[in-house]
Amino acid sequence: MTPITLVRAGDRPLAFNGTKIASSETFRDQGPNESRHWTLTLYKTEAGKYVLAAAFRTRWRGEEPGDLAWHADTASELVAHLKQQDPLQYATGLLALQSRSSPATPSLTDPRAVALLNAWAVAVSDLLSQFPEEIP
Repeated sequence: MTPITLVRAGDRPLAFNGTKIASSETFRDQGPNESRHWTLTLYKTEAGKYVLAAAFRTRWRGEEPGDLAWHADTASELVAHLKQQDPLQYATGLLALQSRSSPATPSLTDPRAVALLNAWAVAVSDLLSQFPEEIP
């Protein structure tokens, strides 16, 4: 087990002893995932719990990248948390563009929003396919 410290936007760092067990990245050299993408990394702690680091990266002017990390006691709890996440909440530039026409969240007909949602879904699926144990 290795000492690991994860940066978290708006929160103190999360430090633990653990091992990286899976990762997934959605960056592509071309297309809608070249300017915004996700990197997900899954760790197992010394105590047998799970920690997921999610890094949102962007090249959009005025939009900040974000680093998140959360822990779960079980694989099922981790999967439930992943499914509850809204990846569009971090794309502030996309939200700002959308809010000029309507104050609502990005429209699912907006190709940029669809690309981000699809990238998140691909990253989560890829990460879970590497998961070392069965998830109920």
